[in-house]
Amino acid sequence: LVDVASYNLNRKNDDFKIFEISDIYSKNYTKSHLGIVLSGSEHYQGLLNKIKYDFYYLKGMVESIMRMFGIEKNRYSFQRVEETNTTFHFGKSAYLVIEGKKVGILGELHPLMIKKLDLPKNSCLQCCEIILDAILNVRTGQIKAKEISKFQSVSRDIAILVDKTIPLEKVINEIKRTDKSISNVEVFDIYSGENIDSSKLSIALNITFTSLVSNFKDEEIVNMMAKIRENLSKKLNIELR
Repeated sequence: LVDVASYNLNRKNDDFKIFEISDIYSKNYTKSHLGIVLSGSEHYQGLLNKIKYDFYYLKGMVESIMRMFGIEKNRYSFQRVEETNTTFHFGKSAYLVIEGKKVGILGELHPLMIKKLDLPKNSCLQCCEIILDAILNVRTGQIKAKEISKFQSVSRDIAILVDKTIPLEKVINEIKRTDKSISNVEVFDIYSGENIDSSKLSIALNITFTSLVSNFKDEEIVNMMAKIRENLSKKLNIELR
């Protein structure tokens, strides 16, 4: 797949998504693998609107694959790759872990690997490889449908300072546990640098609240946001910005 990516990049075709499903053979090993490579940006409305492919875009694709197979989020997790990893970029990649076993890896190809593979300078490839047999062997129940709320959802943003040792997934899960009306939590900005402690990241999140019984009152949202801040502070020692 990287060879195909290189062929396209060297011909100025920078924006693409490619994948392949193949059987992998070696001594005492035969399994089906899924490989994905993303380069450049996703196009919307022609060239008027472009969204750059990054780790979170690729992670979203993997989560969609898990959903398609009926594997709920509490059955799998993402684990940061080692800092010494020279294939995938530390801090921008992760292992896919199911039932305690690493069954895949996803993220940005390491600059050293970009150079080793003789890819064009400044290439940025998001790559993923998953053992499909491991996914197919996960026992799942019947996929459940959810009622769509008739009431308007409410969104609020929050900016926090998080220690770099705390996985982002842990932060998101802690927010979701605060209240059953929290239907979605999305990261839309991560910053480190000037005016930020070198051991921390500034993370901005959008939190969506959804009710099946009524529209929210302002004071309800204020109370839930206060509870979120309190939980993050007590349980993860997270500061607000």
